[in-house]
Amino acid sequence: MSIEPEAPIKDEIMDGLWSIKDQLAASAGNDLKKLVSKMNDIAAQQKNSDQGIQKK
Repeated sequence: MSIEPEAPIKDEIMDGLWSIKDQLAASAGNDLKKLVSKMNDIAAQQKNSDQGIQKK
């Protein structure tokens, strides 16, 4: 005899897990946006710095 959780409890657990997954995905998305933005800033600084060297 296996013990299966009641359907409503199982649904609540699954809903909670999906909610956590969505929150983690949103958080990771925000971190990724910050990282890409920082990389773009660094690339722009490097490009400006390279142009400055070429002018000299």
